[in-house]
Amino acid sequence: MEDLLGPSSICMICDSNISKSIKVRDMTSQIDCVFCLECLVKGRTKEGLDHRADCDYFIYDSLKFPLISPNWSAQETLRLIQGIMKCGMGNWSAVASEFVKTKSESECEEFYLGVLYIPGTKQISYDHVLIERDFSGGNNDKFNTKAV
Repeated sequence: MEDLLGPSSICMICDSNISKSIKVRDMTSQIDCVFCLECLVKGRTKEGLDHRADCDYFIYDSLKFPLISPNWSAQETLRLIQGIMKCGMGNWSAVASEFVKTKSESECEEFYLGVLYIPGTKQISYDHVLIERDFSGGNNDKFNTKAV
């Protein structure tokens, strides 16, 4: 995903550091115009920049927030599922080293079998505690737990 954003980790409108934040890309600009979510919400523009407040845009998220478990990011969870689909169920070594890359094979196996997997089916369980991001006030590090 970072390849699509290019090297920019600074908002081109307000000059804030957005390396660990949600990024917005102006899809109608002739240049790679990447800016922060706050500038999008407030409709900010910058003189001399090929960007309009009403542009078509795409939102990029780092996926580093927890999705199902506080110890697993959304990115790690998605990579785990992708790894199982590509490497096959039970090939935890390849799933951990080639896809997840931040967890051990035993951590991958325990998370999948203990949290995601529904025995006797080919489905993933979503009946666990989900963690939702709190975007009120722009604090991306705040989470609310919600039992489903």
